[in-house]
Amino acid sequence: MKRNYKEAVKTLGKEKIEIRCSFLLDKIESFISGRDLEELVNVDERVVKELIVDYYSDINRIKDFYKVGGEKDVISYLGFWIILKKPLHLKHNKEEAKANIYLQQVNEWFAFHLVLDHALYNSDYSLFYDI
Repeated sequence: MKRNYKEAVKTLGKEKIEIRCSFLLDKIESFISGRDLEELVNVDERVVKELIVDYYSDINRIKDFYKVGGEKDVISYLGFWIILKKPLHLKHNKEEAKANIYLQQVNEWFAFHLVLDHALYNSDYSLFYDI
């Protein structure tokens, strides 16, 4: 599916994209440090930015047709894009990371963490509700 990045950036605005990227990067860094994964996992900031733009262009495309827009929809959809784009990567030459099934699926675990964080602890993801 071809995405019109220029149109998405124009619609959302560079500032909103940067704010959401910073928010998601903070969540990722907290996830990594909270599990002592700094030596094994890193984050690709470029992929995070692409993830945010893709997330908003796609959700804007489908929101009226599927009536997407509730809190659960938005957080679940963000998790979907995290799994799809995979912003977390295993660092090279780390045999421990390659042998650990949890680390091989670190993006999936992070997406699951976001959904649970919102559902169980009512963490504030309201800046993603503006769609």
